[in-house]
Amino acid sequence: YYAARMITEQIGESGQYTQIQPAITILITDFVLVRENARYHNRYRLHDPETGSTFTEHLEIHTLELPKVKEDDHTALWDWLEFLKAESEEELAMLADKNEGVKKAATRLIALSADEAARALHEAQAKARRDHFAQLASARQEGCEEGETRGRRATAQSLLRLGISVETIITATGLPREEILVLQMQGRQT
Repeated sequence: YYAARMITEQIGESGQYTQIQPAITILITDFVLVRENARYHNRYRLHDPETGSTFTEHLEIHTLELPKVKEDDHTALWDWLEFLKAESEEELAMLADKNEGVKKAATRLIALSADEAARALHEAQAKARRDHFAQLASARQEGCEEGETRGRRATAQSLLRLGISVETIITATGLPREEILVLQMQGRQT
C-alpha cells in the first residue's frame, strides 16, 4: 500500500509517468534476515518466478544486515553500516577518516552525545514525531471503526424497514439488541 502511494503521489492529475522515481524501501536489521546468502546487502524487485520477467523497476526492497558486515569491501555502504554498528568514539573516528559523509554524521553524533541540552532536544523531537505518527494511526483506526459502526447501523435500519426480525439483524450486523431496538423506535417515529 505505502509503496504504491509513494509512486502515485509523485505525479499529479496531469503528470507524466516518465516523471516517476523508484520507491525504495530499506530494511536495516541487527539480525540475519536473509539466510540464503552471506551478502550484507540484498536487493529485491517484483518479478514473475516462472518467467523471470520483472513487473516494474519502480519498486525495490533493499536489506542491509549488520551481523553480515564483516570484511571491509571498500564501499561507502560498508562505511555507513560500520558507522551504525560502532560502539565507541574510537571506531567512529577511524570511520570518519575514510569517508567525509560518515565524518559529518559522526561529528554530529558526538556533539549530540556530549551536549545534554542538544540530546534532550533531539530526543524530544524524536518523541514528538513518534507521538504524531501514533496519533495519526489511532485516528485512522478510530475513523475505520466509526465508519464500520455507521455501516452496520445503516444495514440494521434497512433490514428493519424490510421487516426482518431483531434476532436476525443482531446476527447479521453484530450490533447489540439495545442499539437495534433504539434504531427500531427511531424508524417508527419518522
